[in-house]
Amino acid sequence: MASDSSVKIALITDGNYIVPTGVAVKSIVDNVSAEREYLIYVLCDCVEQDDKERLSACSCGKSNVKIECIDADSESLASFHNELNSNFMVANTTALLKFNLVDTFKNFDKLLYLDGDILVNCDVADIYDTQIDNEYVAAVRDLPQVLFDKQDFGDNDEYFNSGVMLLNLFAMRRDGIRDKLIETKKNSPNDRLMDQNVFNAVFKGRVRQLHFRYNLPYCLFSTLKNFNYSRLCDCYGIKDVKKLSDLKVYGDIVHFSSYLKPWVYNDSPYADEWYSVFSASPFAEYPLTRVSSFNQDLKAFKKLKAVLKNKNSFDKLGVKCAIETSGNVDLSDTVKKLLKSLDFVICDL
Repeated sequence: MASDSSVKIALITDGNYIVPTGVAVKSIVDNVSAEREYLIYVLCDCVEQDDKERLSACSCGKSNVKIECIDADSESLASFHNELNSNFMVANTTALLKFNLVDTFKNFDKLLYLDGDILVNCDVADIYDTQIDNEYVAAVRDLPQVLFDKQDFGDNDEYFNSGVMLLNLFAMRRDGIRDKLIETKKNSPNDRLMDQNVFNAVFKGRVRQLHFRYNLPYCLFSTLKNFNYSRLCDCYGIKDVKKLSDLKVYGDIVHFSSYLKPWVYNDSPYADEWYSVFSASPFAEYPLTRVSSFNQDLKAFKKLKAVLKNKNSFDKLGVKCAIETSGNVDLSDTVKKLLKSLDFVICDL
């Protein structure tokens, strides 16, 4: 594949996701190099003209950055997805427009696709310059390979997250990949994720792994799931991670891949960093109603206590519930306060 000095980037949004997508675009522009040209394309499904103009204004007058909004319609793709099986769904059917990227950008050989729920803290040209002559995609391994022994979403070591993808459009076009993606989606019995399983099935064996820093899974900071740090390091080829805060050095691109979105919760990880970019963007005039995630967690822990109370009648016996933690489990101060407020005892081993 011939080298290309201009960095070509695509995002997808609908009217409901316009604010986080706008912040993502602004964060890209904030980190561009003056030495390169950046072409940013936003596929817009049912987006108002005023919002398209705000997206274009995210270029902030930089002459080497061009932002273009392209009208797109996901309706013809929506029927391929079974909503009833969408247990782990965050994306909506607009995400299926990813399958059309190879045709939408017929004149491009390479394209960097980015989800709208990200915060960019690096020059994305570093990703774009990755060589993918023989692969369909360069991407980052997905988190379940770290957290779980049983892989519900993929049975191979190269299973990747589709939120950050450097796509080899030349090879995809040559091999008829767009049709294969559509057919695989139509015939897939697994609709637990919108597009990711399909990309992994079709691209299997033609994947280049990107560094963990280019798609830092935000849910690592919010999950209470017990995971092993050495396993994390082995999976992603990183080192010196012994607690969650150590991961922040790998946040070149932070992917808000959980329900704790920083435009919804004001005390979630990276909420302040996201809000800073939002405040400096053309979307700052949008009113945000952000709440504390404390109340969300409190509801969950009250349900937990109710289950324990009904099962073992701890309160009637006057026995406090105990939560044992060891060195490889992080409980935040907020979580500990919640547990203690519900008569749990924190036992650090």
